[in-house]
Amino acid sequence: MIIIRPMQLAAFQDLRHERFLDAMAAHARREFPSAVAALDEVALRRQVGTVAEQASAYGIDTERDHARFLNLAIALGWSFFTQPGFSWVGEYLQDRQVSDMGARVDRVVSRCIRQLKVGEENAAARRAFTASSS
Repeated sequence: MIIIRPMQLAAFQDLRHERFLDAMAAHARREFPSAVAALDEVALRRQVGTVAEQASAYGIDTERDHARFLNLAIALGWSFFTQPGFSWVGEYLQDRQVSDMGARVDRVVSRCIRQLKVGEENAAARRAFTASSS
């Protein structure tokens, strides 16, 4: 019989977490090259770790949902969830009326996508208006 002590289990969990953060940093470099171009590997890994800590503080507990939250942070700004236009993020992630954290993250992702689309549509309308006014 193999006995795994709590300290050994914690070491395995730490290793898994470190590997996950490394994988997420590589994902960021591969999928969002222009957004992370100014960051060296150490700074990128630090940013990924900071976002992962914030996601955990919100109660996000799966690697999939951490990755989705990280994608938003890269696309919208590393601390997008603290910006005035995104003050609702914390409310959505802490909404106990939605029992599943994955569903809460779904709501955040959907609303962020809607906000981006509205912003793009507004910018296009302003350009069209400006062009027709000239």
